[in-house]
Amino acid sequence: MTAFLVVALLVVVFLAVLITVAVVVKPIGWYIAAVLAKFDFIFTNVPESYFKEVVRFGGHKKTLLSKKGYKINNDGGENDGDIVPLEPGEDPETSLPGGLRVLGWPFIDTVYKREMKFLKSSSDGEVKPYDVPNIYNFLARVHYPYALLFVKCEDKNNLPLLGHATLLAYVLNPVKSLFATANFYDTMIGLVLPSVRECLRGFTFDEINKVKDDLDDIIWKALKEPNPDESGDVSVIDKLRNEYGVVIVALRIINIDPPEEFRGITLTRWRAEREADAAEAVATAEARKAAGPIGLAMEKWVEYEKEEGETVTQAKARLRKSGEYEKHKKLLADQINRSRGTVQERKVDISSGGEAIEGGSIASIAGTIAAAFIGAAAGKNIKDKNSPGGGKVVQDSSDDEEDEYEKEDEAAGVAFEKRYGFRAPWDPRGTST
Repeated sequence: MTAFLVVALLVVVFLAVLITVAVVVKPIGWYIAAVLAKFDFIFTNVPESYFKEVVRFGGHKKTLLSKKGYKINNDGGENDGDIVPLEPGEDPETSLPGGLRVLGWPFIDTVYKREMKFLKSSSDGEVKPYDVPNIYNFLARVHYPYALLFVKCEDKNNLPLLGHATLLAYVLNPVKSLFATANFYDTMIGLVLPSVRECLRGFTFDEINKVKDDLDDIIWKALKEPNPDESGDVSVIDKLRNEYGVVIVALRIINIDPPEEFRGITLTRWRAEREADAAEAVATAEARKAAGPIGLAMEKWVEYEKEEGETVTQAKARLRKSGEYEKHKKLLADQINRSRGTVQERKVDISSGGEAIEGGSIASIAGTIAAAFIGAAAGKNIKDKNSPGGGKVVQDSSDDEEDEYEKEDEAAGVAFEKRYGFRAPWDPRGTST
């Protein structure tokens, strides 16, 4: 027993001498301190932009920070323990060189070590797992790209979704991040992932692809919205900062897709939807073709009559209910029939020697015009054989008279195209494609 006390006394004296030399004779003392720091004995070394936690008999004692321009806040307020910038003109906490710090009493004060498991989102879009059994240097307020895997995520149609996002975050409060939770990475993912799931369930997979550029902002907004819990309305971001000392800076989705076994089904459905769209387009074209010139003209008229915020279907329903649709359609048909007779007469007078052209081809061509725009918009001065004082317009076959009619037809064609968006087949300029 006496021998043990003697040895202990000698050790204490030796340590006292070392500390005295380290403090008084600085150049020599720094070398001694550096050697002792290698073994975390009395001194320790903290790399730039890192912090270490010191525990005494297992309980937290202090935080050793090595970050230029920053300090540990010790004001005792709600931000106590945060890594904060130095005030203008304020000196750093220690005068020791580099990352050399005083650890404390030997065998009593020790460096805190723990296991850390997390996923990193690398710059090449991959996810790298890390499992460090005894980590003791922790990043101090340094942005780090943690990976957030999409686990048990589904779209609106219950289609499983896989992928990952990058969570850019940093540790603001060392004590909270290490002692308020078993693993701050797991806690961060556990709080963020439910909001991500909820946002994804608001869209189908096709919609997600369309709004992919805006999805980051949608999720970020959800993370900032207050969520009622036992402690009141607190957002996910605020909860992580206030309770666990971790600050999320940004979120960005890297990739998102269904699992491989669902991918083929998704693509098949996508192809079917595209084929259905194509079939619908063909059917629409055929229906328009079957509807003839009156149908096309009526479509353009309905488009023109739409009110603000109305769809074509809604506008057509409103016009049908008011009776305007049928009224305009009848008027258009009457005008086309009247214009057929006028054009037929003109062709008989000019090109056929007074005989009507067989097969109704001229009448079919003339049927594509809307006489309202032939007369009113183009300013034509054609006398209808059914109008008062009308009768057949007698023309000779001279080139001058024919040129005059062609000019009138061209003017009418311009008015027709401006109103309905396509050229009439009778237009002397030709039909549009």
